[in-house]
Amino acid sequence: MGAESDLTSLTQDQTRMRSNIQSLNNVSGQQDLVQQYARQLSAAETRLVALRDTQSELRRKKAALESELNSLMDQADF
Repeated sequence: MGAESDLTSLTQDQTRMRSNIQSLNNVSGQQDLVQQYARQLSAAETRLVALRDTQSELRRKKAALESELNSLMDQADF
């Protein structure tokens, strides 16, 4: 799975967990489950940050490689 699909999946999971937390906060005796979802959200947020950093780095590398390729093509004798 690529970084884009990982980001989409994590974002959807976070939306679902936030909705679950909101619902569970209105039900007594569900604090343990709310805390579990909160920990999962925190872990997902850490993963999202890492994926976004990876995505930015890959975009930077792609731009550099495209620039290098264009330069090589300009120098090539066909």
